[in-house]
Amino acid sequence: EPSLGQVMGSKNECVWTREAFMESPERYHRMVNLLSLNLGHARTLATCLDSADIDLFSWIIVRTFSVTGRILPFIRLLLEDEFREKTEKQKGAILRDNNVVCRIQSAYARETGKKFLIFLLRDLITKVVQDQETVYEIDPKKIDTTNPDALNTNRKKLNELSQKFFDRITAPQTIDILPFNIRLIAKYTSELSRRYAPESEFPLIGGFVLLRFISPAIVAPETFGLLPAGIAFPSPKSRRNLILVTKLLQAVSNGVPFGAKEEYMTCMNGFIEANKSSLEGYLRRLVRLTEDQESTLLPSSSSSSSTIPLSSTLLSTPFSLSSSFSSFSLNPAPSTSLASSTSSLSSISAVSSSSPGTFSIMNIHLHDLFDLHRLLFSNLQNIIKAISSSWSHVKEVPAQDTALVTFLQSLGPSPLKGSRHIKSSLNQLTDRDFKIISHSSSTQQSEFADLDRSQFFFVGPPSNSGLPVVYFIVNRLKVETIERIGIEPVLAYMMQILELKIKDNRYIIIVDMSWVNLSKDTRALLLSQISKIRSSIDRKFRKNVEAFYIVHPTPLTQTLLSLVSHLPKLARKFHEIYNWKTLHKYISPTNLLIPDISKNLLTKAYDVIKVNAKGKNQKRRLK
Repeated sequence: EPSLGQVMGSKNECVWTREAFMESPERYHRMVNLLSLNLGHARTLATCLDSADIDLFSWIIVRTFSVTGRILPFIRLLLEDEFREKTEKQKGAILRDNNVVCRIQSAYARETGKKFLIFLLRDLITKVVQDQETVYEIDPKKIDTTNPDALNTNRKKLNELSQKFFDRITAPQTIDILPFNIRLIAKYTSELSRRYAPESEFPLIGGFVLLRFISPAIVAPETFGLLPAGIAFPSPKSRRNLILVTKLLQAVSNGVPFGAKEEYMTCMNGFIEANKSSLEGYLRRLVRLTEDQESTLLPSSSSSSSTIPLSSTLLSTPFSLSSSFSSFSLNPAPSTSLASSTSSLSSISAVSSSSPGTFSIMNIHLHDLFDLHRLLFSNLQNIIKAISSSWSHVKEVPAQDTALVTFLQSLGPSPLKGSRHIKSSLNQLTDRDFKIISHSSSTQQSEFADLDRSQFFFVGPPSNSGLPVVYFIVNRLKVETIERIGIEPVLAYMMQILELKIKDNRYIIIVDMSWVNLSKDTRALLLSQISKIRSSIDRKFRKNVEAFYIVHPTPLTQTLLSLVSHLPKLARKFHEIYNWKTLHKYISPTNLLIPDISKNLLTKAYDVIKVNAKGKNQKRRLK
């Protein structure tokens, strides 16, 4: 094997010709196999990703390692890192951030637990979303306080509804049908908690089972297939009712009563105290797995290590795959690993017990392979630095640690360059996707692909009121792009996103103006296009926008707002946000997706006194 220096200097890069595409199954089988054999490389990749790629990486790893049988060992490895590092630095922050290990846990639990969630929650959620009369609101600011009994009545109803959900979730029989792989992750969390943070064992287990697995399905049932036929989204009232239920369930899981932060919820602290011991008993039973049950999920104890010895024979022997690219389907092949049955353990063990090298590459989505290739190749330097650091005490790096690096250098860059939003990967592939992969010469397809990679316009998780939230990150839409392709493709792309994700529903839009500094000519160009922009936006999207939040507004913002000042109904929808944390009133911190770089912007305001022509003092605030 060449040294790391020779690996990095290698110029033997693959050119993605048609022949290369024909050979892609064989090439990618080897790439995935090498990554599965050395989970340390995947761990390194997870720690050095750009924040825009973390969701994409999480889903790719879940789907890919589920096929290779390495997802549970990888989650265990990430959990060990999380507990060890946070215990040394900030014990109270263990599994509190929405970091890569939490996102992989959530993605894996969501994929493997779909059938279980339908069995567990569909009938309860159906009753809530179909009932448009009952109100469970207990925030005095959001109800008619002229009725003195309204609050007490609502508190009682919310207590009863939440108890129904709690009793259903913690019933002994539900543990028997909960997929073993989800229980095993909970057991990992329990074991590591007892070792590193014993006082937080049950909150941390509950955080995984309730916060990351069950609660998202209650808050957003439309994304889990839990709504009855004919209802696309819960109404704002129904969504609020479900959110209140999840607040109580999560409070029981945390074991912390409500306080000044949500004072209106303190009246429900009795619910937390009444159910705390029951939840702990449920979690104890949930993590109690026998050796036989664990053995059905993990092939052997050795497979949980981060590195498996790699023989020279395996390194030198090419994988042969008789299929051609034409038979390498663009539609995801059904993967038994992601179809965990609530009634049959065999469907889980059949995949989880597979060892690296024996999987079928045909069960991994082609787009996932292209994106995994791109992430690995673009972070190759970081992987090499990690290898060098871990083997700094020896003269020669073992072949099994350099094998993936060597192979990636010979493979060259991925046909897909730049990142794509995770939700685009989850959508059913269209002809446009295939043509982008095949380097189609279509101008619009190329323009849309460029815009998609920039992630300047996307739909995030719902607001506190249950409405979809659209994000427009202005700083990601480069002036050079607009000058090169024109404003029309940009508008067409934005309308396509709204048609796919929003349709006829009401929604909120957040325009992030952080770090936007446009030249005078560019501002003039945009202002000259206002009428074209307005006419390009479908009337239903203008009508259905509930609120328009402008984060860190600029002088350009003021100019644009002046253009709608003569339209009172529209003007009332615009809100200037100078401190991004103000958005927490409308969107929970875990659901708010403005970039970290935007959070670092400090806006300044000055109170000044202007003396007018008549000598009178006039107070002004300059921002």
